[in-house]
Amino acid sequence: CIRAVFKAMSSHGEVQAVAEAHEQLQFLENELKGGNQFFGGDTINLVDISASYIAFWLGAAEEAVGIKVLTKDKFPKLTEWCDNYINCQAVKDCLPPRDILVS
Repeated sequence: CIRAVFKAMSSHGEVQAVAEAHEQLQFLENELKGGNQFFGGDTINLVDISASYIAFWLGAAEEAVGIKVLTKDKFPKLTEWCDNYINCQAVKDCLPPRDILVS
């Protein structure tokens, strides 16, 4: 998934590259079960930690580059998971300030 997302970002939004990233992100979207905050249920697990790039870093990269790959209308469960993950206090305490990352 990360490789496809990097390709979409580095291509500056080229249609085929974004479509490939969407295909990969759709896999994760489909793995999020209704009512669960995280991939494994209501607590963070290894899958969530492995996908932390998508939760925090991708949003900052999208803002910096001006390309939106992960949209709420296309990936509602995944964007909700992103919010849940980065707003978890244990995760929030480990993240760098977003404004510094974007700049």
